[in-house]
Amino acid sequence: MSFLPVPFVFSDPNEGQTFGLKFALFFKDKETNQVNMILAPKIGYNTLIKMVGGATFLKYFSLQENLTASFGIGQEVFRQVLVDYENRRAGGGKFYLKGSFQYIRDPFGRFWGIGNNTPESHQTSYVGPSFYGDGEFGYYFLPNFRIGLRESWNTTQIDNGFVTTLPSTNAVFGPANGVVNSSNLTNKLALTYDSRPLKDVSSTGFYSDLYFLWSIQSWGSDVNYTGIGLDVRKLWSFKNERFTTAVRGNFQQLFGDNIPFYLQSSLGGANELRGFPKNRFIDRGKMIFSAEERIRIGTLHILRTEYQLSAAPFFEVGEVFHDFSDISWKYLQPVGGLGIRIKIPPLTIIRADAGFGREGLAFFVTSGFPF
Repeated sequence: MSFLPVPFVFSDPNEGQTFGLKFALFFKDKETNQVNMILAPKIGYNTLIKMVGGATFLKYFSLQENLTASFGIGQEVFRQVLVDYENRRAGGGKFYLKGSFQYIRDPFGRFWGIGNNTPESHQTSYVGPSFYGDGEFGYYFLPNFRIGLRESWNTTQIDNGFVTTLPSTNAVFGPANGVVNSSNLTNKLALTYDSRPLKDVSSTGFYSDLYFLWSIQSWGSDVNYTGIGLDVRKLWSFKNERFTTAVRGNFQQLFGDNIPFYLQSSLGGANELRGFPKNRFIDRGKMIFSAEERIRIGTLHILRTEYQLSAAPFFEVGEVFHDFSDISWKYLQPVGGLGIRIKIPPLTIIRADAGFGREGLAFFVTSGFPF
């Protein structure tokens, strides 16, 4: 076991900056000396919600099975509880299992309206108390091919905004823009191919996820809609994994009327179109291409714990659209930037990304690779 007090900074254009101290306990396997469990209580200060606290627990049962549990609380409004479990090779490698449950009272909600032409000046604020429950059961009919059924329950309420310098979303936008409270059960049938040995933390492999989704009022949803999507990712490594090239293409199109805006396709944030705030562009459809080069700079050993440092220049381009006929070169939003990655083997990633788009610079500090 190693104990390391770690100062941290988290940043997001919607959420402001958070500064604090995390008291990280790393539990290691005696034979491999790799981290297999992390317990990390933390305390800090956020520029919007003032004092914040919480804790995160991560357990790696194996390279294929892990459990995450966390909670957070802010002096103002913010509340969050999250439990996430994944086993990529259950039942002797035949089954894929995943379950996630989250309650969040989020004071950082932002909405600019629907479409590509929403001005930056139209930014509004809302508080979104939400409950999410997601599950997937998949069966491997070939070594890397599986078919899966995904069920997702979402209950969201749009309350008046917390940020007093911005108008409230409820006051500016209405049901015509999807600003409604609702509960919906979304069903997905997916065909997935995944040859990455360590999922997103891998340095080689190919991932493809093709799915059809539907939500039906007679099954308990407030809204009827359907959709299709395709997510493709490829990784190559060179020079003994010193260089890793990662590319991604993601497409989604929903069909239906009166879909709540928070269930529609969106771009912007720490994982897609990193030169813009989270959910900057929203519509029924989206497409995006991303590429980054992950360059390992060196390795540090602090208190018997290994930290691998990398730099990652990246480029992304994408747009949202209402229907296929709306796709146009003039709406494409290009983003370029640079990221810094810290990896704690085998699976923990901390990263900082600075992306530049047409509305200026956006800076994110978070965990996990973007794809």
